Amino acid sequence: MSNIVLRLGRRSVSDLLIFALSIHNHMVDAASVFASPPISMTDFLDSINALNKAHSNALNGSHNDFVIRNDLRKELENSLRTLSNYVAIESKGEEEIIVLAGMSKKKTSVYKHVPLEKPVIKSMLSEYKGALTISWFPIANRVNFALEYTDDSTNVKWVDGVYSTSRKVTISGLKSDTRYWVRIRAIGKKGTTSDWSEPATRMVE
Repeated sequence: MSNIVLRLGRRSVSDLLIFALSIHNHMVDAASVFASPPISMTDFLDSINALNKAHSNALNGSHNDFVIRNDLRKELENSLRTLSNYVAIESKGEEEIIVLAGMSKKKTSVYKHVPLEKPVIKSMLSEYKGALTISWFPIANRVNFALEYTDDSTNVKWVDGVYSTSRKVTISGLKSDTRYWVRIRAIGKKGTTSDWSEPATRMVE
């Protein structure tokens, strides 16, 4: 895939003609760099001139004149795509060479990593037999929360609990009259994770 941006669909016919003529002139001036284009610059200029004439005819012309202009526009756009692919190969992605052809390189967006805060558990309630309801304070930039629990007082053997988009969950099926510890971490849009929260503990009814 070419790493060159053309934005052909956004251009009016007049803008497309100016853009194509600029590329023609740049590539002619840099003929030593672009020595073997897949479309000769003479043929490319003929396509530009043909569309320019058809565009003038279509301004106050018939439906057929519009059809001719639109067909010639498609042909010129295809020529521009062919030339952009050629320039992309010849330049090996080097922006300085792409600019010599009157084209510009696609800008790649850089994802800015935003560290996620460590969650803080707000409350733990055992309102039902064998169940714990846990809530926690909000975290910016999170998508999900992951929760783990254990009845191991050394906090070594954690069990995967639930994933939640809310800030309150209930875990059921726990052993009654048993103390449990719970911890939570936030998960961001790009799969980043926060540190685990400090474990909170509660006796299950």
